[in-house]
Amino acid sequence: MNCSSGTHVESVEQPCATGKVLGTIGDSRTEADYVMFLEGLFATAGPTATWHVMCDNLNTHLSEGVVRLVAGLCGITDDLGEKGKFGILASMATREAFLRDTSHRITFHFTPKHASWINQIEIWFSILVHCCPVNLQRTV
Repeated sequence: MNCSSGTHVESVEQPCATGKVLGTIGDSRTEADYVMFLEGLFATAGPTATWHVMCDNLNTHLSEGVVRLVAGLCGITDDLGEKGKFGILASMATREAFLRDTSHRITFHFTPKHASWINQIEIWFSILVHCCPVNLQRTV
């Protein structure tokens, strides 16, 4: 997003059941930023809630931190391995397979690679942009 003070990154979630939009705006989109966003998101429901997270293929969505967070929240105590070497953490492909596992209460779904990332959030932002005054300024 381009703001008068520079470029900012948005992480947004729109739970289908409520339609409420939850989000954060920050200066970066690092693994730590995304994990912190997910921690806050998952904290909005009970510890046994089922989640289906839809996202694109940004590398931070397939990161070690996300796998460790999901494993912890799902009570998975198995050795996850070591990033770049072995186990679930070995590669982006193995991390993606873990995150897609439907036996976990938190399951990730990824848009197809090279596909348009058209979804409810983008539609919501489009409506917001078209309804707001042109000179609207936001402070972050």
